[in-house]
Amino acid sequence: MIWAGNEQITNPHFIYPGDKVIIGKDANGRTVIRVEPAIGEPFEVSAKADGFLLSPQLAGLKFSATPLTGSGKVIGQHDIGTMAAKGDTVLLKLDTNVAVGQRLNILALEDTVKDGKTVLGYLYQTAAIVKVTKVNDNGLVEAEIKSACREIEKGQIALVGAPAVTPKRISFRNAESTYRGEILDIYDGVSSGINGARFDLAFINLGRNQGAQTGSLLDAYKVTEIKEDPKDKQSPTLTAREYKGLVMVLDAHENTSMCLVLDSKDAISKGLAVGTLR
Repeated sequence: MIWAGNEQITNPHFIYPGDKVIIGKDANGRTVIRVEPAIGEPFEVSAKADGFLLSPQLAGLKFSATPLTGSGKVIGQHDIGTMAAKGDTVLLKLDTNVAVGQRLNILALEDTVKDGKTVLGYLYQTAAIVKVTKVNDNGLVEAEIKSACREIEKGQIALVGAPAVTPKRISFRNAESTYRGEILDIYDGVSSGINGARFDLAFINLGRNQGAQTGSLLDAYKVTEIKEDPKDKQSPTLTAREYKGLVMVLDAHENTSMCLVLDSKDAISKGLAVGTLR
């Protein structure tokens, strides 16, 4: 009910255990939504026509064309167990020097993005922020989990020098591309799927080479070709374009982009066209 009544709140699949959503009024009677995330600093959500404010969880997503190696990996928990959470100590094996007190990001592989059987890239999520507490002579590093939005497991990537996870504002851009692309994959916050909705992720085959940039707004639409006279095979073919929704580019690669679905008239599905409806 809270999500349905407050459009500024992003996909609830990206609201993690420990996050707090506080809804109130300011001195002018304006509704103010304050988010206290498990990772990152508290922030207020406001809807403006010239841009979109990403939550720390969405800002912490990374789309990579190749698997990330980072600066090392989580190799286990200090105590017996396979998973760790806030306050626990994890063991890291790093390929770079760190100092006691230094903070690192832990990345978890969320999904493998595909077009059919072809791998397009890999989607990672900042799962936790850890603080180095001890550097051992054997090269192992002990670090305390300061904040986390999911369990920390063996094999997750440690990243040294990563930027802090904070809300990120993206300014809207009118799409400069005249290309017509296609939605290749959908991620709904849990797994890949065929259909998506508002604030799910869509991966498209338009990138920087086709004019896509962070903040570019693209229409998602269904293309239907019909004969002007169905009984006449020589009759001209008419192309109908039916609007299905609006996506915003979050991260543009050379020929692919990760997008956020901002509006969905119907289910946003694989195979829909993306571009600009004139």
